[in-house]
Amino acid sequence: MKKRLLAILLIVVMAVSLTACGSSGGETTTKAPETTTKAPETTTKAPETTTAKPEDTTTSGGSGGIGKDVKDIKLAFCINNMADAFPITILRGVKDCIKDYGIPEENLIYQGSPVSDFTQQTTILENMLIGTDVDGLLIIPTGGDNMLIPIQEAIETYNIPVVTMDQGITDENSFIAHVSSDNYIGGQMAAEALDTLIKEAGAKSMRVATIGSNPAADSNQNRLAGWRDRIKELGYTVVSEQWCLNDPSTAATQTQQILLTFDDLAGMFGGNLFCSQGISNALSSDGVKLPLVCFDAGAGQVEALRNKEVDALIVQKPYLIGYEATRMMIEYLVNGTVPEKYTRLEPCIAYYDDLENPEINKYFYDVVE
Repeated sequence: MKKRLLAILLIVVMAVSLTACGSSGGETTTKAPETTTKAPETTTKAPETTTAKPEDTTTSGGSGGIGKDVKDIKLAFCINNMADAFPITILRGVKDCIKDYGIPEENLIYQGSPVSDFTQQTTILENMLIGTDVDGLLIIPTGGDNMLIPIQEAIETYNIPVVTMDQGITDENSFIAHVSSDNYIGGQMAAEALDTLIKEAGAKSMRVATIGSNPAADSNQNRLAGWRDRIKELGYTVVSEQWCLNDPSTAATQTQQILLTFDDLAGMFGGNLFCSQGISNALSSDGVKLPLVCFDAGAGQVEALRNKEVDALIVQKPYLIGYEATRMMIEYLVNGTVPEKYTRLEPCIAYYDDLENPEINKYFYDVVE
């Protein structure tokens, strides 16, 4: 009962905090916290390509294994947003890994929230595990630590290991591995691309702005920190940092406000596919041509790149994130192989000329049905 009360209190506090962070409050140049820190340097990079079908692994061979035949392993995957191409592409990686291990498709249960909302994901997580005998939990925790207590309760109730993806949680005792992009490096890549584009455009101003998705997620904070650090090193002034809370219409309104306040803006950075959609829509509707670099490569963003509404995309590798996280979980359950605590994959960058490049477009995200 105490833990449930604490969970309710934490959810209320975090909801209030997110509302405060996401609101522009009538100000156009809301600044994100300057105290954002770079992700740990001690992370390891996962393979750039998926591995071949695993060798025959049938029984537990280590202290962490559960003694099951690999084909009897059952996993749960709790998804943060079923309307987002990024986690949907992660899901494909999860499914392919399970298939490569010979695990029946029905041994994977997966559910997700229709939007990025940790209260909805909490309910989904609680309900999807009831009456199941899953051996491990894969999860993209909405807002990171917003999902910490629900994850801890799942561990306590079902005695299962957890692998987190994309967004992390701070209690390292609550997960055996975390797999994500190297968002700090990705942010730096975005800054360098924007610098190149601004110079090519011949802009005289050194003022830039950014709109991010959700400040509660460490992935978003890290990519903002990487972009901010590098763009300042390159001599630019960041005149506005705002959060749209994954709402393209909010991002569009924020962009219009920024353009009205800073008519000499040199370029913009969008923190994810929802930010990208909103920013590019605002620029197009206002007839403004401005260098724009955005994170992610959903179908809409790829089309915007093709139409030259976006100049460059920082492409994450969600398929590999899903595949690698699932591989780690299966090897831990069957063989007792303890995975690296943190694995971060470096993104790649796509310009217009890369649209038909198979070494780049193979990482473009799946279409959401």
